[in-house]
Amino acid sequence: MGKVKTCTFKREGPKWFAIFSVEYELDCPEYHSGPPVGIDVGLEYFSSQSDGIQIENPRFFRKSEKQLATLQRKAAKVRHLPPRSPAKLKVKQAVRNAHRKVSNQRQDFLHKQSRSLVNTYRVVVVEDLQASNLLRRVKPKENPEQPGQYLANNAAAKSGLSKSISDAGWSTFVKMLTYKAENAGSKLIKVVPQYTSQICPDCGAVAKKDLAVRWHSCPCGCEMHRDTAAAIVIMSRGLSTLSNQSVEATPL
Repeated sequence: MGKVKTCTFKREGPKWFAIFSVEYELDCPEYHSGPPVGIDVGLEYFSSQSDGIQIENPRFFRKSEKQLATLQRKAAKVRHLPPRSPAKLKVKQAVRNAHRKVSNQRQDFLHKQSRSLVNTYRVVVVEDLQASNLLRRVKPKENPEQPGQYLANNAAAKSGLSKSISDAGWSTFVKMLTYKAENAGSKLIKVVPQYTSQICPDCGAVAKKDLAVRWHSCPCGCEMHRDTAAAIVIMSRGLSTLSNQSVEATPL
């Protein structure tokens, strides 16, 4: 039994939640005998694994965009009404419920995927991605020849990409893997993400390819999906890191 340290009450629309902070001794099991796996997260597939398994990207927010847009238009129509107007409160509540449903769907999906991975694999290797950098807004570029005018900077495309990255929930996924791995007797390793999608997993040659190129094809004969190839490279880096850690921990 744990010791309750704090209790926080939180309200989301008409629903109330009690959030407990509990202190207890974690009884971590020994590392289980599952195989290692490398994971490459993406937008075409939510995740691609080094063993060839690919998980479809559920795109919960994208699938709900039309419904949310309709509700936002309704909210705009009642904006002039008094704050406590029944019609206005009803629309605002509908918007909150729609966003809450998307959030709950994403959380449920991420919990199930992360739990399945740490229960199946003894070593899980992921890229050490900085999501905040990926979501950073594009800076405007002023035209040096025409002061006050700005050059095209693909801001609209970057905005759509950022929305898809947020919808995927990569950061939350890695956080869940972090604490669930320890509890399941698995080990999570983060590796540098540079060039993981450009390196051939068979021969190690670097073959630069645009993001639109989804198939890895190397003169050495290696042929596979680009994200699967990246996942194999990620796993190789992780196992190398684990091997180095083991050597450093061995007493002389």
